[in-house]
Amino acid sequence: MLTPYSSPDDALEAAQQLIAEGKLEDALPALDAALDGFTVQHEKFGVVLALKIASETNRDLNRLDTAVEQMERAYYLLKELKPTAEQVGDFATETGSIYAQMGLLDESEQWYSVGAREYAAHARADGYAHNMICLAGIYRQRGDEVTARAQLATGITVLKGKEPVNTEKVAEIHLDIAHSFMAEGKLSDAESSLALVLEYATKTDAHLLVGEAYQGLAIVKAQQEGLRRQAHAHAQQAIDAFELAGDSERADFARHIHERTS
Repeated sequence: MLTPYSSPDDALEAAQQLIAEGKLEDALPALDAALDGFTVQHEKFGVVLALKIASETNRDLNRLDTAVEQMERAYYLLKELKPTAEQVGDFATETGSIYAQMGLLDESEQWYSVGAREYAAHARADGYAHNMICLAGIYRQRGDEVTARAQLATGITVLKGKEPVNTEKVAEIHLDIAHSFMAEGKLSDAESSLALVLEYATKTDAHLLVGEAYQGLAIVKAQQEGLRRQAHAHAQQAIDAFELAGDSERADFARHIHERTS
């Protein structure tokens, strides 16, 4: 195919410049030229890179069928070229993310699981925990809170097994577990999980997570007889934390709880 580019590298560079300028539609022909050129030259790593960028661009354009097909191709080609590459897990995870956006939960679960195995093989605790969170989200959408919490607990175990521990991520996962318990009306278990959120979040001044924990405690206490005053106090603590984080929208929601428990 004739193109205005002297090489696939030039085409890829032009595409990236157009993407940086926000001209996504204009970048697609350049990406096609790069992909064709790398294919003709048998530059397989170039093909992988062009497919990845093309997938990201099509995803931004909401062309999800094309995006996921390109990301899958990139994954399989990279896996063939360099099966031990750390990026293999990233490609699988990205594929799972696109399928999740498409609402295809079974396919998303499959790819997030592949990504998790790759992250485990490379001792990438944060990546593994991320995929456990994503898998838990899938199970929660299916109404399976028990399995969701098991996935989240696995993520916490892996994070705690690698130093230094990512305490903010641990707090984030405990918050997800608390929300799962709250969805089932298991208030005592939710309260215990929220206490753990505070334990870990305060170690890193993660004000948003602190605010979410206090807000959760306010909601839990408000549902129990005789604990309205405690709920009110926790709502104020949530407001204070959200304001420290500079999140006015969350602070306003916490004020709503504060008013209703006064």
